[in-house]
Amino acid sequence: MSLPLDKMQTYPKKDIPDGFPVYKFVEAYRRVIADYWRSYSTFYATSFNLILFANRGLKTALGLILGWMVETVIRDGISEPSLPTCDVLLYYSTPKPNTKPAIEELANRLAQKGLRCVVATSSTMEIVSADSASQTKRERVAEYPQLLIHGLGRWQSCRILFSSVRDVLVLAILVWRRDPALFKKIFWDPLNVWYELLLSAHRLAIVHRLLRKLRPQLIIANGEHIPIAAEMLLSKEASKSKKIWFCNEYLTTPAMKPMLFDEVWVWNQQVIDEARQTLQPDIAIKFEVIGRAEIDFALQAPESCTDEEIEIRQRTHSKHVLLFVSEYIPNHGTRMGEVTAEALRWIAEAGRQCPDWQFVYKSRPLHHGKDTPGLEIIEGLPNCIIPQSEISLRNFLSWDNLVVVTALSSSALLVAAGVGKMALRLLVTSRFTPVPLVDQTAIPIHSPQQLIDILADFERNDLLYKEKLEREWKVLFPHQGHVLERMESLCLQHLKEMGSR
Repeated sequence: MSLPLDKMQTYPKKDIPDGFPVYKFVEAYRRVIADYWRSYSTFYATSFNLILFANRGLKTALGLILGWMVETVIRDGISEPSLPTCDVLLYYSTPKPNTKPAIEELANRLAQKGLRCVVATSSTMEIVSADSASQTKRERVAEYPQLLIHGLGRWQSCRILFSSVRDVLVLAILVWRRDPALFKKIFWDPLNVWYELLLSAHRLAIVHRLLRKLRPQLIIANGEHIPIAAEMLLSKEASKSKKIWFCNEYLTTPAMKPMLFDEVWVWNQQVIDEARQTLQPDIAIKFEVIGRAEIDFALQAPESCTDEEIEIRQRTHSKHVLLFVSEYIPNHGTRMGEVTAEALRWIAEAGRQCPDWQFVYKSRPLHHGKDTPGLEIIEGLPNCIIPQSEISLRNFLSWDNLVVVTALSSSALLVAAGVGKMALRLLVTSRFTPVPLVDQTAIPIHSPQQLIDILADFERNDLLYKEKLEREWKVLFPHQGHVLERMESLCLQHLKEMGSR
């Protein structure tokens, strides 16, 4: 998108690695195990975790292994829960607004149609069924969290323990022979490798038993690289179900190779076009465009406000507000620290040059630490606010005077554009990776001065931005306002087809 700015100054960007280098290593790892993962399911299930948690250290990993042994071998597991069969099993790994609300609402809608659903997370499981024509009831499976911790019994745990030792040795030989550089990345901490394979085998055994009882016709999950979901899809029992990926993240190459799902639900057609270029020719996968559920929820009434949010709104009511959405998490597997700090330098410069604007910092969900790099740069500015408590993106977007949302590559930019806010992507480094989903809707900002220029002539630039989005609206935001209806319709269609076989 090109806006007619009066000043387009060059800016010597820093050569900072952006994003998540974990994907590069995962792709290399999956090439190594390509011929073996079907025989060793845990190799595939741990693809991301082996890289993400490679820096745990021997002492920490040993403590985790001993803790697992205490809980599963010494305490001898717990009794399995009594579970009914279900029509749909839904799993989500994160409470983030791009996942949890849609999954929960879909379960409610299907239950109201007379279907029995099971909604599972990494710590809870609920049976959702119809209570009346307009209401649903939820029954929590009390044994589920304890089952995940304590396992299925002492002897089963011992078998898992010994088989995991075998798997470590097989994987070590395989990686060392095929990719010595990757071997150094992963196996400098062999106990961590053991722990991840051990946990995955533990989850696989539990999930296998649960699926045998639940016998779902549909399995819907928000990814195949996440714990429990990965094991669920790899279980032989899952072969009897249609497996659907509710995809609200970026489709990276490692995430698409191989493909355990039968169908992928995506935001718009461009996602499909990008994915087709990534997929291996022999992978037969069906895509369905459903739209972005998070936008639909954002257009509804906001969640309850905290006292702090009310106070901030009162302080800023007479000014235009720019929201910076942080993507920083303190994780060794990412390189977002320097990039985040540089972005906050740009925000600080804009704050000094645009005193009539109010700038608000939003932390990543579940991360409120003061350890965010660069946060001190904006702390002392009179027109920059750093909330001390979490305020949801949905609530921020309900503010009439919040007119601009900035981020590095967050999908929050998509949601902001979908509800009528100007979305700006801060390209603070020369090594930024294109993100098609975001680049479709967000204005690329290449320098602090460009950000300042857009804010200085905001009314004109906002009009041009909205005109561009309006021309492409149906392509960019399909099914807006009806995303849950679309998801429900697809589920009912699949269940009807499976019932007629």
